[in-house]
Amino acid sequence: MTLPQTHAPGTGCPFAPHRRPGVALARYTTELPDLRGLCVRAGRLAYRDENGEDRDEHGVLWARVAERDPADRRQDLGGPPHPVRQRELMRNLRCQVCAAPAERDRVEGVTWVLPYAASARLLRQRYRPYGTARELLVEGNPPVCERHAAEAPRRCPELRVHGWTRVVVASAPLHGVAGLVHDLADLTRPPVWVPDLPYGDPRLRAVLATDLTRVLDLPISVSAVPPVRLRKATP
Repeated sequence: MTLPQTHAPGTGCPFAPHRRPGVALARYTTELPDLRGLCVRAGRLAYRDENGEDRDEHGVLWARVAERDPADRRQDLGGPPHPVRQRELMRNLRCQVCAAPAERDRVEGVTWVLPYAASARLLRQRYRPYGTARELLVEGNPPVCERHAAEAPRRCPELRVHGWTRVVVASAPLHGVAGLVHDLADLTRPPVWVPDLPYGDPRLRAVLATDLTRVLDLPISVSAVPPVRLRKATP
């Protein structure tokens, strides 16, 4: 089994394709999913040889990957991110490219470069004080530092083709996880990919998490850039 694509194709790291190996979010090619030893224990999904690093502070079980071969210098820049590194980058608000702190200062907030061109009007409608009735903007892509936010559209053709959105927010509370929800009555059945499982959801006892999510809230600035329309070749 392979973990499903958790981000738009080619945008596991929005502007990684033009960087050398070393992108914090990306998996190396030998860091393959390791789903061996899954079982059900005390009414929830578990590993037979579970250790203290397999669950987060909310008790959610996280996907494992194989240990990287020291000789491996290649990264899967377009594939699913490394689940443990993704979790740490999101938890600590660090840049998905270089792992530097993404917070610039208390006034300017934290920057995200999202690999899709959302409507600025829609984004502003979705941004209301956290906890009020509205559609949440739940995001699994980690933030970026000031340097890589500026470089994103220039360095990544994928963003120009598919569009992108730059968002600076004053608040981004932790929300939940994305991952594979298993049938605890029959683990041989294929799990179901669920992109938004907020903390408190009863399905968390059956999930194998791959992404930590945050709600992007209280916008300071939003800029959405549509995809570049390619001209059709003249016959």
